[in-house]
Order: sequence, then structure tokens, then C-alpha cells
Amino acid sequence: MTFQKIMLVKLVWMRYYQWQQGDIPFGDIKYLKEMNTIDGVADISENLNFLDCGGSVFGYFQTKGKSPRIEKIEGETRNKNCESVDNVLVIFCAPNPERKGKGETTIIGWYKKATVYRDEQYNENFDLYYNIRAELKNCVLLPESERKDNQIWWLKQTPGSEINFGQSMYKFPSNTTPELQDILQEIANYDGENWCGEFSLNEVN
Repeated sequence: MTFQKIMLVKLVWMRYYQWQQGDIPFGDIKYLKEMNTIDGVADISENLNFLDCGGSVFGYFQTKGKSPRIEKIEGETRNKNCESVDNVLVIFCAPNPERKGKGETTIIGWYKKATVYRDEQYNENFDLYYNIRAELKNCVLLPESERKDNQIWWLKQTPGSEINFGQSMYKFPSNTTPELQDILQEIANYDGENWCGEFSLNEVN
């Protein structure tokens, strides 16, 4: 499988990202200092990123109040006014709390064939905000032990690299980025345990 359109997204580290009690976020990110909890659940939008919502998954990434230049996903600046981009491989990364200070981030899961939106969207049926959407069958959340123990998922954050987040919460690397070649192969061939959709959300209407 060849992935033409790629996006990297940085999240806080969690176990399930599925609105579960005791799933405490970890990460040196400012908004965590202002985070509230609801009945023991972390009240942050990305805590729904791998939840089964009627066969779909609705992802959220922080934009710091600015509309992301999603036209960079395709590398075509003439599409700078597009509202969304389809068929994107979205790779989610987070800081492994056991490898703090190692100069890396860890891939925790991905959406294949996702739609990425420039502006925040709202789903009335499930009462949630999102800026990425994909079908549940195309999504993977790696088990926590797989993320922590398998170094293939550890991405070095080398200054100047297309996959170095720096202060950003997302990146649009090309599919020819050298540091991603082994990762893309692993994602294409992955058939291991998948925690995505282990929990589900019913419609609120």
C-alpha cells in the first residue's frame, strides 16, 4: 500500500483515548495545566480520538486558534481555500512517559483514508467536536505495551527534519521523507492487536 497524503499529529499520552475514568493524560503541553475532569475523566477533546461512534472515529488535534494549512497535505498551494482533504494517512504521536528526555516521540496509532478539515466541525448526534474523520475499520490504536516496547514506533525529533514537531501540534511531511519509510511499511503491514473502538459512544439524541 502506498500512502500519498500524510499528516502527523501530536497528542498527549493516554492509554485508550476513549473517555475512560483514570486514563490520565501525560505530556509537557500547556493546556493540560488548565484541564478539568468530569466524573474522573479527562475533559480534553483528543480523549475521544479512538472511540467508536457508530462505526466512525472522530479525531481532534490542537490548532492553537489558527486554521491549519491543510493544502500542504497535498503539496498544492493552489488548493489553499479547500475546506477538507480526503484519503489522508493521519499518524498520531505522543510523548512516551518512560522515555522523557530521549529526543523522540512515539507513534500511538493512525487513521487510514481519513478526511482532514481546515476548520473545527461539530457532530450533533454524538455531541462532539472534531477536525479529522475516518471509518472505524481504517483506524488503529496500538496497545500500550506495543508503543512502549517496540522501538519501530519511536520517532527521533531531529532539528530541521520534516517530522520534527518543535512547537507545532501537527506536520505535513511528504511521503518520501526518509525517516518515515520504515514506519509507512510497518503501518501498511500491521495486523496486530488494535485497541481502537474498544469502547463506544451512543448517540445523544
